[in-house]
Amino acid sequence: MAVGHGWSQGELDEYRRWTAQLGWTAPAQDSWLQAGAAHGWTMDQLVAEIQRGMAAAAAPAQASDGRDGTGPVASAPGTAGSAPGSAPGAAPGATPKKKSSTKKKVVWGVAGVAVVAVASLFVAVLAPLVPEIGRSFGFGLITLESTQPSATGGFAAVHVGVDPEQKFVYKIDFPVDDDTAAEDIVEVYLDAALTVPAPDADVFVYPGKVTVEPTFRTIGKHNDAGTEAEEGFEFTINRNNEWGMFDRYYVAVKKDAKGTALAKPVVSVFTSEAGSGSPVANYEPQPGGGGVFRWTALDGATKYALVKVTTTGLQWSGVDFLATTDKSEISASDIPEEWEDDPNVAFVTYEGNSQDEARDPARAAFGPFLEQPALFGVVALDADGAASSVALINQQDISAGFPRKVAEFALAEVMAGRGSDVGALPDQVPVTMADGSTTTASVEYAVDEVDKLGRTYETTYTVLGSKVKQRVEFTAESLDSAKASLAATNARSLSLQANTGGRSAYTYITADTLAGEKASSAAPEVPYPVFGTTDLSTFIAANFVAGNFKISLADYFEPDSRISNAGLDIDDVLGEVTAQNPYLLGPWGVSYNQEIRVLVGQPEGFTDKATYHADQAALHDRAKEAAASIGPGLSQKDQVRAINDWLVAHTTYDYDAYRHWLVSNGQADGFERAFGPQGVLVDGTGVCASYASAFKTVAFEAGIKAVVVRGVARYNGLGHAWSRAEVDGVWLNLDVTWNETSGGSTWLSLTDAQMDADHKAGTNWVVDSQLANYTSG
Repeated sequence: MAVGHGWSQGELDEYRRWTAQLGWTAPAQDSWLQAGAAHGWTMDQLVAEIQRGMAAAAAPAQASDGRDGTGPVASAPGTAGSAPGSAPGAAPGATPKKKSSTKKKVVWGVAGVAVVAVASLFVAVLAPLVPEIGRSFGFGLITLESTQPSATGGFAAVHVGVDPEQKFVYKIDFPVDDDTAAEDIVEVYLDAALTVPAPDADVFVYPGKVTVEPTFRTIGKHNDAGTEAEEGFEFTINRNNEWGMFDRYYVAVKKDAKGTALAKPVVSVFTSEAGSGSPVANYEPQPGGGGVFRWTALDGATKYALVKVTTTGLQWSGVDFLATTDKSEISASDIPEEWEDDPNVAFVTYEGNSQDEARDPARAAFGPFLEQPALFGVVALDADGAASSVALINQQDISAGFPRKVAEFALAEVMAGRGSDVGALPDQVPVTMADGSTTTASVEYAVDEVDKLGRTYETTYTVLGSKVKQRVEFTAESLDSAKASLAATNARSLSLQANTGGRSAYTYITADTLAGEKASSAAPEVPYPVFGTTDLSTFIAANFVAGNFKISLADYFEPDSRISNAGLDIDDVLGEVTAQNPYLLGPWGVSYNQEIRVLVGQPEGFTDKATYHADQAALHDRAKEAAASIGPGLSQKDQVRAINDWLVAHTTYDYDAYRHWLVSNGQADGFERAFGPQGVLVDGTGVCASYASAFKTVAFEAGIKAVVVRGVARYNGLGHAWSRAEVDGVWLNLDVTWNETSGGSTWLSLTDAQMDADHKAGTNWVVDSQLANYTSG
């Protein structure tokens, strides 16, 4: 959440540790941060409200609807999205005095009273969210259900502090045999998204019932031989036939008692009495990739181990040990690599070939690209090698945020026909991420390390925010001209990186892509606004809006050139097209094959053209509705304020989408609508790119000229998008996103100089030659 409400980063970190110890997931934490921002509370006031809500939830005689006019009670968490660290929002403000009571100490190896205390807090927080909560300290069977009450969108049941040997039973009324797969009926997972099965859970099918039991197998055994300077050690995380290897478990019932597959699994959650005393862990991603793992220090702990829990295609999970340390944090860059030239291999979560390698026929023997979901966690160890439960981090796979290597197959497509001149070197290259996906990433050339090799020059580039390096050879008129060109490319690269609404997923151009549908060579008529400062921009935008995703640029470019006949760089033009045309519906993947002069693009998350056009129509209708709500006779300045106020009143920030973008190195995967105008206008939630493009969409209907500006927020250096509107002949800035998250109108009708205090504009939102036409002077 933003730190512009008097919340310091230290207070936010403290808040997250405290609420995580209460058993809250990150989405639950952020629903409170969002509420606190809306009410303008200080951190002390926010904590007081949470404590008040917990007290109310714990009172058995009270009934409440969860609201009392002052803010949410403890039933609020669990529905909002989440963002680690500081989410997009206002710039830092004053910091109030810290409240010492916001930190709860986790005692190493606690039992008895401490366990009851933690369990009670868990019950107090979750009680209003679920229809049933079980306390099961005695051994026995807990019956699972296949029906979930309609009164809640949460869990069917929550069982806190169960006996370590607790068994769960699901009664069935359909025949089973040796071929009946237990995991098709009931499965135990480590995350609410149900992607990683619990490795310490066994599920057995018997006539008339399915049982869930802690495994009898030893899992997570690690033997560190040590070095000459340090004695080795051995430890095992789980105890045979006992729960507690992890801090919580999700039991998913997938079939009803008659054997019919449920449309959506019915999920119960439980914690083990033996699972207390684990660290409270968090992962803080860094721009460009990588990040830092941090956790609370535990009394009695002498070492901590960072682990990865993975699942294979066989639905069997295992634990890998990545690193150990005696500190309470470790940087991803400090994780030991098996090979020096294979960075981030520890975070790989795919099998066989990567997405890029799978396109290479020569690598067919390595198999297809298979995703392998994973979770990461921290284990605390005492002097005797006794291990705490695994504290899972962020409850999601973070591997998409770790660059591994340049995607060579895609790079060959990017470089086709570019020539060898230094000016043809790319500012972004395709990169294989640790989850096997291919994304485009900005690079930085080593300007001061250029070597002359006969008639050519050579240097290296590094994928920003990573250890990924690549040597590159090129031609240039002189050493000085080579360095000057590389420096200019680096500047463009940095501008492209600072872009929440830009293109990140790499789109391959294959023979299948180029075959079939004929490339459009004319600008079609479309029923929606099209923006372009040049004929080329307008031509491309009109085709994309019309649903022509394959376009011939033969009338604008010579073969093997990325510079048009009018001197326009194709990447510069595409930046304008994707930023300034809301009816493209969000982030796009675009590739240009300069040999045959064909441009191929497609909205990320695209399903079919009928849906694409239906979404455009829905967006248009909503934009006209919003514009019609503005009263008559207003000045242009008041019209801009009215559009801002309408969007603020009808929208909430999508922290789930932002958090996903942050940890996945800028991918919108699964949250595409939150990055397009339909997120804010149609769905009522989105990120900054959605707010900015939504404003432009409504402004057009109201007769106000507007553009989307891409850049960075100065307070955290992360990509951000906002708006500029022409008011009485002057372009002024506004940031609807920050106005919504702060509940005010601080960022409205500001000059570029005023906006520059906390917003740094980039250059990849209109073509460079037109930037000066959209400034306040």
